[in-house]
Amino acid sequence: MREKLNLLSKLKSIVYKFDPMDPKTRSIRSFIPLTTCKRTRQLAPECKISFDLSPQNSTPEINIKFVSGLEKSIKTETLELDSIVESIELLKKGMRIEEIEKMKSVETTLQDILQPVNKKKDTGAKANR
Repeated sequence: MREKLNLLSKLKSIVYKFDPMDPKTRSIRSFIPLTTCKRTRQLAPECKISFDLSPQNSTPEINIKFVSGLEKSIKTETLELDSIVESIELLKKGMRIEEIEKMKSVETTLQDILQPVNKKKDTGAKANR
């Protein structure tokens, strides 16, 4: 069974920059329907998608802005469709790791970890008396 993928989760906006007549833009043109289809838009209606149809001799790229404010750019000239999807998913996983590291956690010392837990075992024998 294929894993369900929501490309637009955690994204605030996507800007596609490319020349539609350039043959090097095949991958970016094949990626656009994955983010603009009805199902994907319903899952993340807050993500804004825009297009910058650049003049000739421009490198095709996808500019991504995350909800956290971080901005990344993916140059798609030499990438295949699967590589673009994988790049975005890796960026999102990296964002999740950064969020976890920023969260305050209770500091646990080695002594706390090694200290045995003192719990009495309830065998039910007292209830039978």
